Amino acid sequence: MLKAVQAGHLKEQNEQKHTSVFCTACGKSLTDGEFCSNCGASVGVTAPPVIQPVQTVSHTAKVVSGVGNSVTEDEFKTFVGINAHKFSLIREAALQGKNSWSWAAFFFGPFWAAYYKWWTPLIITIPILIFLEFVISQLSVGSTPEPGKMSALDFGETLIITLVCGQTLKSGYVRHAYKKIATLKIYASNSEELKTLLAKKGGASLWPPLAISFFVFFLQMFAYYQDLK
Repeated sequence: MLKAVQAGHLKEQNEQKHTSVFCTACGKSLTDGEFCSNCGASVGVTAPPVIQPVQTVSHTAKVVSGVGNSVTEDEFKTFVGINAHKFSLIREAALQGKNSWSWAAFFFGPFWAAYYKWWTPLIITIPILIFLEFVISQLSVGSTPEPGKMSALDFGETLIITLVCGQTLKSGYVRHAYKKIATLKIYASNSEELKTLLAKKGGASLWPPLAISFFVFFLQMFAYYQDLK
């Protein structure tokens, strides 16, 4: 009886030994022999390979999918500045190419974009306005508009531009911000330098739209007085 129990224990130990031994070279389980049947390395006893748990990204550094998917929420907030919360509801849709309406962009147009140091809408709008003014002037040949009164063509031109700005600028700025941040991350050597670059290149300022507004107002007054002559 005792011999049978001892034999059983010995068999169990042997089975545990064989099933719990792993190759130190490739990590495969070993059964018999002095060499690993998988890679041929000398048999060595080691613990099974430990699988490290996948690290999850914290909520504050969650990566937003879509355009610029290497940009985190914190980086976006640093770039936009104190107004970052105004884009929280439309950011995901904007990165998927969808546009969202903005009353601020509707009323202020490219000046709204200039407030966020985004110059592309202004650069695009100026030649369009010049071209449209030229077309309107050609269509209005022979007619004498009343001084200070906007013609129907001028009103239509202004309405179209403001509608386009209201529908596209806010979402467009989100996509612009993500592309800009991704570019700045290439040049920054560390996180502190990146924060400095984001704060410098991003943010908002009233000076650009105010300066442009005064310049446009000056041009309009100059044109108005030229028409009176």
